[in-house]
Amino acid sequence: MNNHKCLITKPDERDFLAGVNSPIPFKAVNPSGDWTAHLDFFEKQSYGWDCDGCVLFSAQESFDAQMDLLIPTFPPSVVSFLNQQGYMDAGRDGAVHFHSSPRFLQVLTGNKFNGNSLQDPWTAMRAYGVLPWKDLPFDSTITQAEYLNPIPQALLDKAMKFLIVLGGKDAIKYHWIVSPNGANNIPAMKSALPQAPLCVGVPVNSDWNQVQPVDDSGLPAHSVQNYLIDSFVEIEDHYIPEFKKLALTYKIPQVIQGILSPIFTPIPPAPTPAPDVLTPTPNISDTVSWLSALVLWLQNVLNRISGIKGDTETKVADDEITFMPNQAWWVSSSGTGIAQRIVSLVALVLPILSLFGINITLPDVTVFVNALLIVIFAVWQAWAWGRAKFNKQNNLGKYAIK
Repeated sequence: MNNHKCLITKPDERDFLAGVNSPIPFKAVNPSGDWTAHLDFFEKQSYGWDCDGCVLFSAQESFDAQMDLLIPTFPPSVVSFLNQQGYMDAGRDGAVHFHSSPRFLQVLTGNKFNGNSLQDPWTAMRAYGVLPWKDLPFDSTITQAEYLNPIPQALLDKAMKFLIVLGGKDAIKYHWIVSPNGANNIPAMKSALPQAPLCVGVPVNSDWNQVQPVDDSGLPAHSVQNYLIDSFVEIEDHYIPEFKKLALTYKIPQVIQGILSPIFTPIPPAPTPAPDVLTPTPNISDTVSWLSALVLWLQNVLNRISGIKGDTETKVADDEITFMPNQAWWVSSSGTGIAQRIVSLVALVLPILSLFGINITLPDVTVFVNALLIVIFAVWQAWAWGRAKFNKQNNLGKYAIK
């Protein structure tokens, strides 16, 4: 491990430091600060050859641990989405847990096998989302030549869809707990753990791969996840043994915390569309039948009153009263136009009425409108006929004696 260089330091003035300039509010989602129960998979970074992806693996483990804690609080639709898309996998306890791909992040940072800064994986997650481990795995079957193969667009789209479901880039944030090359700050680390696990950068030496590595005063070269602080800084590594213990005095000059805060926007239920073919309610069906009969009766009566047999205006010799032609007004061009406008206007409210159980079909509306116009015409026709009779009997109007 003396030549281990998978961690690079990349200060960025845009980064935030918790307790100094970070806008991320503190929320103790795991009050005990112990994330042991959510460490569900052993992510090895070496299978005969080393991918030098420790920074990506630590961030992925932190993200997955937070997902494992929070999933029980997610809306059922989101949980169903995670299952359908393959994000859930059998963990070390045999139960199903969230499992994402660190290899996906390593490909997207573009740094290949040259190491990454602690910010890189969180920046990649905010930009691209995460992919199920099974879609881009890393195990003994993956060769070094294929590890960094370009990611197909379909998988990029899948990860982006996950990010959108989660709430977009603002659902994933990060800040420093100990800024690059800062002094040890165990109290700050312990205080931060109830919000999320920590990704730490540490120096390593040839004695690293043991339960309690020997302290090293060199530069940070390796990244691991800190999931608990008790009498040791408890870490999860990517080499055997997986779980190691660092003395509280062990040099830890870099600590970053990625924080998952899903933003689920409630989607209002879509209105129930009106069916294409409506079945009229019984009372409306009866009314329409009655009005249909009324329409026929009024048409016969008015035609008898007018006594017209042609299609043009005719004068009755006896009373010299002008009547409408046999082609009644309500079926003339002007009458039909008005009727159609009324029908179109009423048709606009039909879907609203159907929501309240009142089903009226468009032909029903036509009958209603035509019946109304016939009644209006009948009243007007009777008034005109009666007025002409009265004027003639009393020598008024054009019947006045001159």
